Amino acid sequence: MDCLQQEFEAKQEKLVGWNQSWFQLLRQQSMNQFLEKGLPGRKDEEWRFTPLTKFAEQFFQLSLKPDKDSNHAPALNLKHEGPILYFINGYFSPSLSKGFSSIEGLDVFPLEAMLSQQELGFQHFFTSSLLPFSALNTALMTDGIGIRISSKYQQVDPIELHFFNMDNQISQMNHPRILIQLEETARAVILERHLGPGTDRPCWNNFVTELHLAPYAYLEHCKIQQENSSAFHFSTMQVTQEQQSQLLSHNFSLGGQLARNDIFVRLQEGSSCQLNGLYLCKQRQLTDYHTSIEHSQAHTESRQLYKGILLEHGKAVFNGKILVCPNAQKSKANQSNANLLLSRQATINTKPQLEIFADDVMCSHGATVGALDEDSLFYLLSRGLDQEQARTLLVQAFATEVLEQIEHTGIQSAAELAFASYFPDRSFSEDE
Repeated sequence: MDCLQQEFEAKQEKLVGWNQSWFQLLRQQSMNQFLEKGLPGRKDEEWRFTPLTKFAEQFFQLSLKPDKDSNHAPALNLKHEGPILYFINGYFSPSLSKGFSSIEGLDVFPLEAMLSQQELGFQHFFTSSLLPFSALNTALMTDGIGIRISSKYQQVDPIELHFFNMDNQISQMNHPRILIQLEETARAVILERHLGPGTDRPCWNNFVTELHLAPYAYLEHCKIQQENSSAFHFSTMQVTQEQQSQLLSHNFSLGGQLARNDIFVRLQEGSSCQLNGLYLCKQRQLTDYHTSIEHSQAHTESRQLYKGILLEHGKAVFNGKILVCPNAQKSKANQSNANLLLSRQATINTKPQLEIFADDVMCSHGATVGALDEDSLFYLLSRGLDQEQARTLLVQAFATEVLEQIEHTGIQSAAELAFASYFPDRSFSEDE
């Protein structure tokens, strides 16, 4: 895509942090890395089932920073007392954000402050990546924030990050960077919500989220993606967990014409993670999940549960990899991917993987693909439900297992409402 290099060359001096020589060099190296490899294609194993043909046809421009004095955020009727951080077109909006400046144990730093004051303690971040779109995010980073949470943080309500794409008369691309650091014994709940504009103009959001959990830290993190049907959503989440830390992660992919989610977790001694995901693909949507969990040390534990519901011409890809290193004895890992196909035209490509280099471990993985259970459907019909009611109830039951993994009741309610809003107007009946 020539537009990427053109935008970088034309606007590089206006990008945040360009006056920092070390970050200027990092941006240039990342762009060179992307240009050297180019867009991934079908010959790339990690992208074999995710064509970028329509994406490559677009001409995207870096988004414009909105007027910070204007209220661009749509009303969501939020019943939320905790901190809310707003991003408009990829830019952090302090004027719209609220509730984060006076909470003990919570520090929020705009990207520019982090780059100019490296003593703020974010040395774990801005790691280089071989992934093409992660490198591109580093090169074209529009804005970002750093969130630092200490053991003094005692809030029950989640920290919410809201990302809105507002129509600004161009096919825009946004490259925000989110850095989250939990200090030793800290506990927090974070909710990300991604919403798009009401227009059909294509937009591209390319996110990188880096998480670092210090020893004995605990984080429940939930991401709900509800962008419009013309959006391209690429997301990379890189997680480093120190000893005895715990991560509970939920990922809901509901919108966008193409959504790609890369999730990488590195577990150190005694740490554990649970990754849950639910995706709904209809019309001609394509959703792609690539997960990789590295058990680098002993007594680590991971669990993955991903479920997909595919209608019409919807397509999905799931590629989950578990790597158990030689010194990761006594580790446990379980991975499950289940898919419900409600159309003969729907497609799923699933590939669970295990790479085990230790001999004292407990690991399992599996994938299933199927339609609604006919016996269950017959039973519901015999109890007086019509076809549409019965099929909808079975689809809801299929999704419930993932929704029930959410520990925070407020986030669980938000995820349930988001999922319900994407039910098609017509029945879940199978296409002829």
